[in-house]
Amino acid sequence: MDEIYRKAARVNVWLGPSTPATDAEISSLKKTSLLAIAAMIPGPFLDWRKGLPERRVADLRGPHADNLPCGLVGSLLTRSWFRRMWVVQEVAMSGPNVVWFYCGEQMIRFELLYTAVVNHTANMPPSERHWSMSLRVPRLLKEAIQLRDKGEPIPQPAPFSWFLSTLIWKFATKPEDKIFAFYGIAKHLGWPLPPPDYGKPVHQIYTEATRCAIQQDQSLLLLHIVTGTSRIENLPSWVPDFAQIPSCLMKEYLAFGASKNTLVQCHFTENGRCLNLNGQFIDVIKEWGSPLVWSWEDTGFNGRVPTADMYQVAYQTIQEWIHITEKVSPHQYAEPLVNAFGRTLLMDTIDERDTAQILRLYPNFHSIVTQAFQTKFADGCPHNILHPNARETYLQSAEFRLMQEHVITTNIGRTLVLTERGLMGTAPDSAEADDVIVLFAGSRVPCVLRQQGE
Repeated sequence: MDEIYRKAARVNVWLGPSTPATDAEISSLKKTSLLAIAAMIPGPFLDWRKGLPERRVADLRGPHADNLPCGLVGSLLTRSWFRRMWVVQEVAMSGPNVVWFYCGEQMIRFELLYTAVVNHTANMPPSERHWSMSLRVPRLLKEAIQLRDKGEPIPQPAPFSWFLSTLIWKFATKPEDKIFAFYGIAKHLGWPLPPPDYGKPVHQIYTEATRCAIQQDQSLLLLHIVTGTSRIENLPSWVPDFAQIPSCLMKEYLAFGASKNTLVQCHFTENGRCLNLNGQFIDVIKEWGSPLVWSWEDTGFNGRVPTADMYQVAYQTIQEWIHITEKVSPHQYAEPLVNAFGRTLLMDTIDERDTAQILRLYPNFHSIVTQAFQTKFADGCPHNILHPNARETYLQSAEFRLMQEHVITTNIGRTLVLTERGLMGTAPDSAEADDVIVLFAGSRVPCVLRQQGE
């Protein structure tokens, strides 16, 4: 199939019948894409034209934000095509200006749709920006293939591993197809993925793909999407379950650099099923909290509005985490404990926004969540960050919604952990007491290990 799309003069994608919402979205996306293109053309009033796409998005969100809880593109991009694994190659393998999307009587070219969606989602809260990944990943794969054809290097760090980690969000009827659907693309990019063989067990297919990615990229990126909750029999503990949709948003682990400039030191034994790594012991988990549960299947993929109960459960979880961290000495960190906790929740990187600015906003949000100021978090902070009369106003403010988006979306599917030495962090929701935290050479972030048998 990959060769068919590569030679196609035109690829028509049918998204299904239209609705008033999709008609309005496609019309808006077309206008936004044209404004974005106009902003790149040299000439007079360039600075003014560069701001047109952002101003249009802001204008659309302003008066209609309450009626568009899932973003300006939710009705269109919740169509099943954008979630299917096999269709990635329809865009990635085809030439420029070949792919057209049809929804009812509306039509839009892929390049225009991509430009518009990126401009829309760039100005949206974090929980809505995942929409752009439905188009960004095929677009990046298309660009990687074009660079490969020209004999130029791919700029994306650890490209094989990164693309595999993003495609875990796609759906396939057969678990084998989460890898096999990527084979044609990998072949054109020169990545050594074994050819499809439905006679192999799933655990072997996933193990071979993960091993190939680690060896090709010399990167441990795929270890960071291992959940420890796989239901596939005989799957090695270091291999992701690609058939399992993650309970959390994809974190930008490439933004971190915990192991500095060290290189991955690994080798495989026991027919490639055992991965040996060099690294450094950090600590042992002593306390852990409940995971922050969020129905991402409903709100993220199907575009349903988050319910009040979902927010209530999320806040109860954060309150539990706060009580756990009260066991930390206020002198553990060279900053007020509330700041350390805020940085932990926000993972220090917030979608290319100004981390320092967001952290300055955190104490107000913290005071609302705790609903009390008699804890150690008051050290170094005003006891009454918000006057009671100002709380209702704050709860309705854009600042509160911004913090709510960042804190919840960053920690979906994660839990707070404390180590024996009083270190604070977040970990996958499967982490528990006595798990060991280590930092492998060449790893961007620490990993959580659990001994199995001997």
